[in-house]
Amino acid sequence: MYLRMIPQYKIAEELNLSPATVSRDIRELHEEWKTSRLYDMNEAKRKELARIDVLERQYWEGWELSKQKAHSEADAIAGPGSTVTLHQKREQFGDPRYLNGIMSCINKRCEILGLNAPKSLELNPGKTWAQFIGVQNNIMNLPPGHGAPGEEINVTPILIDATADLTPTE
Repeated sequence: MYLRMIPQYKIAEELNLSPATVSRDIRELHEEWKTSRLYDMNEAKRKELARIDVLERQYWEGWELSKQKAHSEADAIAGPGSTVTLHQKREQFGDPRYLNGIMSCINKRCEILGLNAPKSLELNPGKTWAQFIGVQNNIMNLPPGHGAPGEEINVTPILIDATADLTPTE
């Protein structure tokens, strides 16, 4: 019922419970969801980090091999009825594609672990004025009705961490 957006007082009436009981049960449900989601996210991160570790090890092995001297052999005719094997060694300086792969692994690991600087989101009143004021009032904890068109508001720009969980807690 709660997930169908039925108000708490109606849930209480229909189930013949007190509003306080319904509120407490919903609060417990939220805590359960947070714990479950946190576990699932940590497990998913662990798996992805392990896959990245394997991939990075392979890139490092490829990089080391790409720096070794290259050997090539070829048979050549030295004269009538005789062949000679030609050996050629050439210096190699490493294939930079392996370094790009390593850097990609490092970047992805930092992204998963949240080590990158927070990304800022610009609050843009591109939809409607009312939607923008609703968002602004939520952020600034202003009561409804404040910030009507024509009313002057002093707004300080804010930085929002795009990686943060912005799910309402109630």
